[in-house]
Amino acid sequence: MEDEPLPSIPHFRATRLEPSAITRAYPLARAHNPKLELRNWTSYARSFSRKNPTQSGLIGLIDSRAYIHGLFAYTTECLLTHGKTLRINDLMLCHLPGSELTIALLDGLIRLAHQANATTIIVSALISPPPNFRDALLKQGFTETSQHQFLHTMPSPCRTAQLFKIKA
Repeated sequence: MEDEPLPSIPHFRATRLEPSAITRAYPLARAHNPKLELRNWTSYARSFSRKNPTQSGLIGLIDSRAYIHGLFAYTTECLLTHGKTLRINDLMLCHLPGSELTIALLDGLIRLAHQANATTIIVSALISPPPNFRDALLKQGFTETSQHQFLHTMPSPCRTAQLFKIKA
């Protein structure tokens, strides 16, 4: 009997949600907010495609089959207390076993912060985070500043590459 190949584990990547993917992301958004109507979701998501991607956007965590397993909105702002800050809002993640999705999210946050030259990341407005999410953020150096809000001061680029095993 020939061995059947094992199903491959999807590898997630964080990427800007293109306008063509907005409708595909709706089921995930609706799962986290059952009262959300398609027209409201579409209007919200499309508003990001009209903005400068260095200032704001919508990021999807997408597997190799193009399924969307996570979403978050981001903005960059200059705060007196933290300098240039990457703010993450409306974070929605599927509750999947393991930590691969959370690792892809953290990798995406760090890459986005570097692209924006942000010195700080603030993650807020978590919508039904997976059980291991809080611990993963704390383990990677985020500080819980209030309920459902986390702050991370960016280390030097070399230190960041070591923390997240990112090719610098």
